[in-house]
Amino acid sequence: MDDHGVIHSSATPPNLLPGEHLTKDSLRVELTSGEELDPASRVNYGKAYAVEHNVKVLDIGMVVEGHRYLITNYFEAAMRG
Repeated sequence: MDDHGVIHSSATPPNLLPGEHLTKDSLRVELTSGEELDPASRVNYGKAYAVEHNVKVLDIGMVVEGHRYLITNYFEAAMRG
């Protein structure tokens, strides 16, 4: 779980789940209209996903400006890990 972090759309992050001990700062997303994130949503920085040009994806929103550096920092740390 060292490579996981909370991802949320609220002004403040949700509480951690019982027994959960995450060390990463939470990642805030401004959601696309009509989309929702479950309070238990997590991002795994230790797993890269290739999105092919012919695969449909769902636009759920955009990471807020002040949190974008977290994606790069945590992903690079996980890959060095």
